[in-house]
Amino acid sequence: MARSLRYDLGACSRHDPPKRPRGVSTLLLINPNTRQSVTALLHEHAFAAAPAGGQVFAMTAGFGARCISSEPSATVAAHAVLDAYAAHVAALGEPGAVLIGCFGNPGLLALRELTAVPVFGLAEASMRAAGAEGRYAWPTCESCPCSS
Repeated sequence: MARSLRYDLGACSRHDPPKRPRGVSTLLLINPNTRQSVTALLHEHAFAAAPAGGQVFAMTAGFGARCISSEPSATVAAHAVLDAYAAHVAALGEPGAVLIGCFGNPGLLALRELTAVPVFGLAEASMRAAGAEGRYAWPTCESCPCSS
């Protein structure tokens, strides 16, 4: 698992992440954009942080935008996340947990409604980890870095 997921997230409503079960050994990492280089980078970091014996499967969206920078591209990305999850389940069965590898967490709430496995997003996990350390700030940019 990614280091930012190694803490008790608590359980609140159905839209909040469930507690991370002990012994999750299979992580499905879904990159909602279509850039395989991003998937490779995410996989490298997740694999390096995974516990011994853990498996990390990484999937790139089969359709959508190269960069998710608008509401329409986020909507398509959410569909691509659901599609990737379904393809993984059909081929290999349910993973132990899912990490959506995009800061906007597209498809997070929909996937949580469709599966019983824990589903996390990069933004949510990062903010929870940062918040556990105290106050934090999140710098943003005015223009989309993927459009240049």
